[in-house]
Amino acid sequence: MPVQMNVIAHQIVGAYLSRLALSPAGRPATVAAFMEGLASFANDLLGVEAMEARYAEPTRSWRIPGVLEMLDIDRDATAAYAAHTAQQVTIRLPDPDLLAESRNLAVAFDAGRRPGQFYVDRFYYDYIRGGANAPGNSDFLDSRIADYTFASCR
Repeated sequence: MPVQMNVIAHQIVGAYLSRLALSPAGRPATVAAFMEGLASFANDLLGVEAMEARYAEPTRSWRIPGVLEMLDIDRDATAAYAAHTAQQVTIRLPDPDLLAESRNLAVAFDAGRRPGQFYVDRFYYDYIRGGANAPGNSDFLDSRIADYTFASCR
């Protein structure tokens, strides 16, 4: 079963990822440490102490409620980071199972066998439309970073 990653608070997750991108030496080596670091970052950013990374053994999932969840993942999974260089370009491919599931859904939408359309995270709509709910440019950038990093062809 493929790992599924769902970002709930795009701006917070993206800001944390930006911090990790700029500080390679401080990158957590495990998913547990990543989630704990993200929870601490979210607490500092929001001025609260409520955010906590939790692992649920029965569902094999890491969760920070309201921020990020990772499903079908081992408790002791390692974390690897990749960035492009002039010598190596990282081409991030979608998980084949998630791609097949998404392709089937797209075909069903296109053929009218299923009502609706693909879900697009709300921050895109808010930014493009503008107005009172629109994120600022920095928040939009952080949100896009989170979406790019964790989107899994869903």
